Amino acid sequence: MKTKIICAAGLLLACSIAWAQGRGDFHIGLIAHIKSLLVPTEVDPGQKATYLFTIQDGSDEYIGYYRVSAAAPDRSKELVPGNPVMYKISGDNVIVMGQEDKEIRAKLCKPTGLGTFQKCGNFAFSKADYP
Repeated sequence: MKTKIICAAGLLLACSIAWAQGRGDFHIGLIAHIKSLLVPTEVDPGQKATYLFTIQDGSDEYIGYYRVSAAAPDRSKELVPGNPVMYKISGDNVIVMGQEDKEIRAKLCKPTGLGTFQKCGNFAFSKADYP
C-alpha cells in the first residue's frame, strides 16, 4: 500500500512539474480594476467593446487595453476584480490565461513620460481618469 501511495505521489509531482514548465512564463496576480470604454461603431465598426484592466502582483501593477472585435467573443467577464489570474508579459502585450486555458490578449499600457498619461498601442489615456 505504501508503494502505491509513493508512486501516486511521484506521478502527481511529475505531472505538476510538467504543467508548471509549460506555464513557465506565467505569474499569478489579482485583477484590481476593470473599466468598460465606449466604442462608437462609427469610429471602428469592426470592434464591439474595449476595456482597461489592472493586474496587481505585489508592488507591480500592469494595465491592459483589451479590444474585442465584432467577430470575437467578449471574454471580459473572466476578468473579475479581486480574482487571481495567471498572466504573462510578452513584448507589448499582457496575456491572461482565461477559462479553459484560452488566452485573453491585451495591449500593455506604458507610461508616456507626460504626467499621468499611459499609452497602449495606438490608444492613450490619463491614469487620473482611470481608477
